[in-house]
Amino acid sequence: MSAFELVLAPDGAGAPSAWTEANEYERALPLVAAAVGAGSVPLEVLLHLYAYEVLERVRDARARGEAGPLALPFWPAALFAAAGIGAHAARELEQALGEVRVRLGSLDPAALDRAQRRWLGAQALDSAVYARVVIELAAARAWGRA
Repeated sequence: MSAFELVLAPDGAGAPSAWTEANEYERALPLVAAAVGAGSVPLEVLLHLYAYEVLERVRDARARGEAGPLALPFWPAALFAAAGIGAHAARELEQALGEVRVRLGSLDPAALDRAQRRWLGAQALDSAVYARVVIELAAARAWGRA
């Protein structure tokens, strides 16, 4: 299996969106985000839901014979780190992606804030912290720039 190309772009620029059709994540997001906002569900539930949907989007594209690029608004492991959540399944879900080649797109703070509202249902974490974490992750993994 060859590497699948992903572009981390909160504004969706640089590649077609991984979310090309309505899906369970988008249908569940308002309910889960409201429960997180009310304090009845911890944030890590929402972040795991997002991380699993990333896996599903890549698997679906691979099943269609695609190799990318696809744009993702956030990298799951960086979301967990930025939220200060140490116990999570991001590593396991990332391994299930198979071989991926990731490029880092714009980390414009306003775009990150908008993307959080769109893909996480609210401003769930500090966008500056997420940007710092994902830049460190990109450097450690030798990701390119979009």
